[in-house]
Amino acid sequence: MLQPNTILQNRYEIVRQLGAGGMGAVYLANDIRLGNRQIVVKENQGGDLHQFQMEANILASLSHPSLPRVTDHFSEGQAQYLVMDFIEGQNLATLIEQQGSLNETDALKWMKQIFNAVEYLHNQHIIHRDVKPQNIIITSRHQVMLVDFGIAKDMRLGKNTTSGARGVGSPGFAPLEQYSGGTDERSDIYALGATLYYLLTGKDLPDAPTRATRTANLNDTDSAFSHISPIISAAIKKAIALAPNDRFQSVSAFRDALTQTPTTIQLVDRDTP
Repeated sequence: MLQPNTILQNRYEIVRQLGAGGMGAVYLANDIRLGNRQIVVKENQGGDLHQFQMEANILASLSHPSLPRVTDHFSEGQAQYLVMDFIEGQNLATLIEQQGSLNETDALKWMKQIFNAVEYLHNQHIIHRDVKPQNIIITSRHQVMLVDFGIAKDMRLGKNTTSGARGVGSPGFAPLEQYSGGTDERSDIYALGATLYYLLTGKDLPDAPTRATRTANLNDTDSAFSHISPIISAAIKKAIALAPNDRFQSVSAFRDALTQTPTTIQLVDRDTP
């Protein structure tokens, strides 16, 4: 753990820890060279340095209004670091905890921007792999930002995880295949569906491995779905199918289904992979 006032690369002064996981931590820091501008430093312990550098360069090339910029990367000792924009605002998980679940109009308004960001990532051959309400920030200008590339995967490199970012995502939002590393774009579609479900109900889905054992299948959440309109409910259920082939195969297909009639959404009546 980096202590406050630690300076990395003679430039980044650690202010405080924002979060931590099994492979590293996230810190708020000041960029001394740019007038103490606040930034985020993401630390990863261990991993392959060469792969980290390749993927960091790819992340740094991204440009989208709903994604923070990756502005620098480096390694010190056994750790690798990404430097990113600090996005100030409230995450959707906190918003739901404070205000309760959203109506469909507001939920879809926020999700539209996230759909666009994830679709952009997929067009760049990047899988986010940790879409969840905690990683969606609403700024003071009501802009939605998808943050935390901690376990993003670049499909062009043919690897299941990045060196700078390992993990299986977040229970309730990570699909079943992510627990074994075999992710693709449809893994993010699952997370988008689980996130929309959370915004509309205020509840996390049961985690995918539990659902797969049928100890917590969707029948346990039917009461929550009963408060969601048939169009939205059908789209969410298809997006969170355990088997990737049973989900929407693209972000655009999921987005389009949210405005179509329920009969156009073909659901698979099972809760198994």
